[in-house]
Amino acid sequence: MKAEFPFPDRIGSREELVRDIHYHKIPEQDISHIADRAWNTGVTAASEILDRHPGKSIWEVITQEGLKVIKVDKDNVIGGMRCFSEYYSGRK
Repeated sequence: MKAEFPFPDRIGSREELVRDIHYHKIPEQDISHIADRAWNTGVTAASEILDRHPGKSIWEVITQEGLKVIKVDKDNVIGGMRCFSEYYSGRK
């Protein structure tokens, strides 16, 4: 699967993992397994949501899922890394 900017593909997502502050805690022999499980969890979740909303735009899916999105037009670079979004769970 070819990724579209700004989203990484399966391999590019591993580069994101390396930048995580807890990356050093993952035993080297487990990195591939953990990264693949995380990727597959995302693929499964996305498929389930898209199956519930066939033919809908992402904004229609967001509304129907009861999510709140606040769009802010700014270039957010933190520590030399561009951040495209923030996610706050449990805040209704």
